[in-house]
Amino acid sequence: MKNRLYFIRTQKALSLKDVSTMYAVRFGEKLSARILGKIEAGDVSPAPEVFMNLADLLDVTIDYLLCKSDTPDEELRIHQKGMVEPKKDIL
Repeated sequence: MKNRLYFIRTQKALSLKDVSTMYAVRFGEKLSARILGKIEAGDVSPAPEVFMNLADLLDVTIDYLLCKSDTPDEELRIHQKGMVEPKKDIL
């Protein structure tokens, strides 16, 4: 998870402080930038609720954060497995 969390955060051009602030605003709970850094480094394992909230906040699946999937988006992952047809844009 440590590499995935760092990867998705930096891919979205977010700092640890940005994620910390977004987390507090969205979920009403404090998650410091220092703790986020420790989670990214693999020094701290987040509680399941925090883990789910981080996946939600960063718009990725829990499987992606756990490295059980290489696809961060659930809809794309289902499409790649051939389970459903992709959504088509309606003009």
